[in-house]
Amino acid sequence: MTPLQIEFPSRVTIAMKTDKVDSLSGKSESSIYFDFIWGIGLNGLTDFEMALLKKKQGEDVPFTIHPETVHGVFEHLAPQVLSFCRSNAEIYVTASIQKIELASNREVVKAMAGLKESGCGCGGEGGCGCH
Repeated sequence: MTPLQIEFPSRVTIAMKTDKVDSLSGKSESSIYFDFIWGIGLNGLTDFEMALLKKKQGEDVPFTIHPETVHGVFEHLAPQVLSFCRSNAEIYVTASIQKIELASNREVVKAMAGLKESGCGCGGEGGCGCH
């Protein structure tokens, strides 16, 4: 069986970690895990989603997060990566694709409705720090 690759409608699970090492412990920061339905943003595909297009489970995608463009790059997914953001420096991260599953029509509709209710998906009104 051919492994799934990321395309619509995929439910994608990501493990994202910074590529920096803590100078005190010598360890890299912990990964954050999140899943989302690829390709449902209100403004089309995000730059982050474009970087994941056609990737397969187990692949790593290096990415740079610039604090001034985090919302534009991640849009509705920005709340997932805000814990990595620093106000004065870009951060280098690796997004590891943990799992890809086909999303059901119901999951897609539910996720899209959630975005519609909350604007960009981050709650809007400046609550995420993106606006």
